[in-house]
Amino acid sequence: MAAAQPRPYQIELLNEAQRSNIIAFLDTGSGKTLISILLMEQMAAKLVPIDRDEVAKKLSDKLIQRLHSHIWDSSSSSTKENHLLVPTVSLVTQQAEKIRQATELVVGEYSREDSASVSYWDALGWAVEMSHKQVLVFTPQIFLNTLRHGFMVNQYSLKRGLF
Repeated sequence: MAAAQPRPYQIELLNEAQRSNIIAFLDTGSGKTLISILLMEQMAAKLVPIDRDEVAKKLSDKLIQRLHSHIWDSSSSSTKENHLLVPTVSLVTQQAEKIRQATELVVGEYSREDSASVSYWDALGWAVEMSHKQVLVFTPQIFLNTLRHGFMVNQYSLKRGLF
């Protein structure tokens, strides 16, 4: 896929998103996905995969939570994994594919289509999953479920979630 050249207003929004939280409300076809992809590339964390079985042998649940919070401690790195929330299952697939085509980032997709598997994950399961992904594309319900169960709460000040 040929890299699209961002327009001046897209560069302005990108620069603002790098400085602070923003909500960009733009018409269809105005380049929201391009802005998001450019921001994700700049923010993407380097992957440090976790082996679930190895970690599970050594850690209790309490230590798993501490490991999880350490991995995503906001002071530990200037880069983080990216979370993209989209309203429908079909958009999870569509946006994940666009990101894969435009970047070399490792993308995970999480929607009700995956609910049979992600519904049974624990904090360690999510820590392992997120250690293998740089971008996580969610439906709002799956994202909410991970927050409600405390699987990502330690990392969240919601500084740079992309919605």
